[in-house]
Amino acid sequence: MTIGGTLIFAIAALGLNILLGYSGLISLGTAGFMGLAAYLSAYMTVDLGLSFEVSLIVAVLIPTLIGVLVGLISLKIEGMYLAIATLAVSEILRKPLKNLSSLLMVSQVNQLAFLNF
Repeated sequence: MTIGGTLIFAIAALGLNILLGYSGLISLGTAGFMGLAAYLSAYMTVDLGLSFEVSLIVAVLIPTLIGVLVGLISLKIEGMYLAIATLAVSEILRKPLKNLSSLLMVSQVNQLAFLNF
């Protein structure tokens, strides 16, 4: 594993530590948001030819906005119901990402490792 991959997983672990350690809530939707950001950044840099900086900003903003919307919707949910709701969001994000490469006829993005679920 490269240093970049290690740092990505470290950021995800820190986010889960803050969520589970300080608030006691468990969220299983982190992987869906990370996958959406990874797919967006790869698609925009490889196929659309945008610069890394622009694709990074967009790939951070879109999952953040979706996460805020999901968070606002699930504010009153606690415990196991929150875990189930966030797992459902993760699955809702995973399925279209898995099939999106064939719909958009993505050239090189389907070769990336994160699409092999």
